[in-house]
Formats: sequence, C-alpha cells, structure tokens
Amino acid sequence: MVEAIVSFDAQQLTEMIWKTIPDFSEFLEKCFYSAKDGIREQTKMVCLSESIKSPLMWAHYADNNKGFALGYDFTNNDITICSNCPNRNCNNIISASIYPIIYSDKRFNATRYGQWLVEQLVNSRFGFPTNPCYDDQFLFIKAALYKSKDWAYENEWRIICSTANPALEGRDRYPIPKRPMAIYLGCLIPEVYRKILIHMADEKGIPKYQMCVKNYSEKYELDFDPI
Repeated sequence: MVEAIVSFDAQQLTEMIWKTIPDFSEFLEKCFYSAKDGIREQTKMVCLSESIKSPLMWAHYADNNKGFALGYDFTNNDITICSNCPNRNCNNIISASIYPIIYSDKRFNATRYGQWLVEQLVNSRFGFPTNPCYDDQFLFIKAALYKSKDWAYENEWRIICSTANPALEGRDRYPIPKRPMAIYLGCLIPEVYRKILIHMADEKGIPKYQMCVKNYSEKYELDFDPI
C-alpha cells in the first residue's frame, strides 16, 4: 500500500485522499485551526514600545493619556531573573528573548507548516508513521513577530517567553519579575491616581516623570519632566 501511494503523482494522491476522507474540506479546516491554536497556546509574549513620546500610543493604550507607563532596561537581553542564573537545571526557569516586530505588507507565510501538519494528520488517518516534531523550532516565534505596516508607528518589540515547567507552561500567563527603571504619568491622569503612583514609586525608589506637551515645541510628540 505504501509503495502504491509513493508511486502516485500529486493529482492522483489528492483524488485518493478526497475519496478516502469524504469530509476532507472540514478536515483541512480543523488542521489549520489546530495550527493557529497551537501558535497561540504555545507562544507567550509581552508587548512593548521603543518610544514613550508617541501621542497615539498614549491615546490607544493609556486611556487617552489618563493612565501611566513603565520603562524597562533590557540591555544585554537581561529580561528575567533567570537570565544570569547559573542553575540551568531549575524546574522553574523561564527563558525569554526580546525581538523587534517585523512590519510587512504580507503576513508570515506558514504554508510549509500547514502542509506538514496536514501530512501528519493524513498519515495518522491512514495508519502511516508520523513525525511528532516540526523541523523549525523557531516557527512560533517567527509567526508572533509579523504585523501589518499600518502598525509601524508603534515601534513595537516583543518578549517571547517559554519554560520547561509544564505547570507554568499550561497557564494563560506567568510572571516575569523585572524592576522598572522609570514610571511615566499621563498628561491627563486623575490626581488621585497620580498621588497613589507617586507614593508607590517613592517607596520602591523608582524615578518618576510627568508627561506633558511643550507649548513652544514645533513637534507633535509628547515630552516629560522629572517629578
């Protein structure tokens, strides 16, 4: 049977699969939904921006300038407390790397992965051997780094996280302890929240900045002053 299938050309093999699996179109849909769900479930990330001065970012992500933002230093890829830990056998280790977003007119092309997934499911349906591991271990990371050029103004970077601990990996999210290097308060932040955040920052020794519009600046970008 295997030898016979190998001798088929692409058209013959396609016709045989359609005859053998009457619901093949639904079968394909399940394959691709499985691929998308796999990427979502196995990729945990944190989204950040290069610029604290973008009016659009404050409007979209900080309640129209009523919120606040935290600044972090990821120099030398020092992202988690695990980054420089000598104990690499720890069951609770969380690995993370930071990557710039790729802004493109085209989506990430995962056709090859989709073909591999369909191949494995078809092999399983016919009782043939399957390969449990896709040969590109960075596939999910690549897929998570593509966005439309319409979002280029965000200057986004993403931290992609993983852990060998199945109890942590199975969660929707897990913490990455990292001390902020600064806190920035929105131009229109309510006074009650401003006081609370300033008090918290003072307790933790975190530098504080107030976002503002410089009246005599020719630029539309926001600025900030130390508090």
